[in-house]
Amino acid sequence: MEQTVPVKQNIIRKLWNGFLRSGERMREEEEEIRDLRLEQLRAEEEAIEKYGSVKFAEHGEEPERDLKFFELMDAIGERFVRLRNAVWAWMKRMAKKSAAFASLVRLISKRSRARAMRMAERAVSGFDDAGESIFEHLPESWQAAYLTLEDDVVSMVEEKEEAVRSRLALWRVKRRTNALRIHDAGTVAWERIRFFAGTNSLLCFAIAFTLLFTAAGLGYNAYAHRYYEYSYNGKLLGTVKEKRDVTDTIDLIVEKMDAVYGGEFRIDAREDLSFRAVYGSNLKTDSADEILTNLSYLQDVSAYGYAIVADGEILAILENETAAKVVLRKVVSSYTDENVSYDEKTIRETVSVERVATTKSHILSEEAALSAIRSATKETRTYTVANGDTFSAIAGLAGLTVAELHSYNPDVNTDKLKVGQVLLLESEKPALTVRTVSEETFDEEIPFETVYVDDEGLYQGESYLKVAGKAGEHLVTATVVRENGDVTETEILDETILSEPVSQIVVRGTKPVPAREGTGTFIWPTAGYISSRFGMRWGRLHMGVDIAFGLGIPIYAADGGTVIASNWNDSYGYFILIDHGNGISTRYAHCSKLLVDIGEKVYQGQKIALMGSTGNSTGPHLHFEVRINDVPKDPLNYLP
Repeated sequence: MEQTVPVKQNIIRKLWNGFLRSGERMREEEEEIRDLRLEQLRAEEEAIEKYGSVKFAEHGEEPERDLKFFELMDAIGERFVRLRNAVWAWMKRMAKKSAAFASLVRLISKRSRARAMRMAERAVSGFDDAGESIFEHLPESWQAAYLTLEDDVVSMVEEKEEAVRSRLALWRVKRRTNALRIHDAGTVAWERIRFFAGTNSLLCFAIAFTLLFTAAGLGYNAYAHRYYEYSYNGKLLGTVKEKRDVTDTIDLIVEKMDAVYGGEFRIDAREDLSFRAVYGSNLKTDSADEILTNLSYLQDVSAYGYAIVADGEILAILENETAAKVVLRKVVSSYTDENVSYDEKTIRETVSVERVATTKSHILSEEAALSAIRSATKETRTYTVANGDTFSAIAGLAGLTVAELHSYNPDVNTDKLKVGQVLLLESEKPALTVRTVSEETFDEEIPFETVYVDDEGLYQGESYLKVAGKAGEHLVTATVVRENGDVTETEILDETILSEPVSQIVVRGTKPVPAREGTGTFIWPTAGYISSRFGMRWGRLHMGVDIAFGLGIPIYAADGGTVIASNWNDSYGYFILIDHGNGISTRYAHCSKLLVDIGEKVYQGQKIALMGSTGNSTGPHLHFEVRINDVPKDPLNYLP
């Protein structure tokens, strides 16, 4: 029993020495395996050059050294398995008898192999000297048993080591084979890419540029921060760091708009707002005040308003019901007089105030709503020019300016209106019709009659006023119906005549009009005296005669013909030029008003203008010229 412990200790020491010797053998065998592997790689390279693959069996050849290598690997693997099982079983048996081995087994079972080997090395190092001396005194049978056990253990260790090396070598062969296969596939792919690039250089450049741009974008995004662009109904407003920076201010925004603009505003964060993630570095973001401002000044923010509806049509939308009713009262009051007692004061259309969904931009102020109702549509009327009408007077009657009336009638000569001419009048028509009924007493004119007296001494179309008419007057009490201030019905209840009207007497000519062409003889063009004759005057030729009289005296055509000029000249002022045919023409200058137009045919004695002092003139007179083939002649030679 006393010799058992040294024997066990010696066994451990021998076992450890056997492991060390096995390590030397392992290094030697690794060198041998490396040499074999080099030969194997050379054989593979030859096979690749010859067959294009490392699969020798496919070509009917398999080198003997390759078979020898794999047989050696299998043998090493089997020895390693047997050695591992034997050593592990022996260590378990020893653990039952020794606390130190029990600790070693526990460490190994916990996969702390490195720590277990260091512990075993320290345990064995103390037994070397004692083990040698004890072994020499053992019986021969014990020594023989120990040596047999040692040889078996060493053999098992060598077998396991060879198995490990074979597995490692096999793994390296497979890795090299796979690398060669990958290299082979890569070479083929690269050749195809080079061929494709050579025939499609532009496409390859585009692909390379796209990949580069994508890589740059991914790299930028990797270092960029995420922000959010916020929009209202698709309209981009700004950028924020977090979505809640906007959503948290919605209630405050609605309260602000309700207070400033009136109405009932609403913003739905899920339906009205949208966010889009953007990436960047140090992007400018909106502050809380900027977010508030951006949303507050939007014109398409959803809201509830109160609409003035007439016959089913919305005329205006206001912020609340009270404002809508105020506008309706103002519409009525704009067509009534507070000093008049009305029997009826209503709006003809069916009007109501209704709550409607709208947007901020459609909500009007009271003034804007009133203006919209008053000028909802345009109304076109006509006016027929009567005797004595002027353009400015007609504009005043229609409630228009002269410029507005001319814009509706651009082709009309405002200085030469003709009796019976029709003018267009366009005015604004309110959307609502305010109807009033009242009993009124007022003075009203009684129109006069016009009596015509024929005169054979005047040409047809000529006339003059002999007795001016005068309207009468009567006091009327009547029921008056008005719509938007215009009288539509009048029912006379009582009438008292204050003055009778005086008839107007107009003398008109009945003498047939002569031919509107030259007769070859002239008549005096106007009344007056000769203030300057034909000839040299002030160092130059005076090409006509000046007949002086009063401003506005009628000027007549000296002979029939066609008007070829009727306009302004800086020297002649307003003048008329008449072609009488056969190269004969007459000129009438310094007129105050022209009564005929270019192209108009006139007869001898027709009134064509009024005497004036326009152009280069020192007083009212007619400058009269006679030209033959455009050569000035003395008019006195052709006048009776």
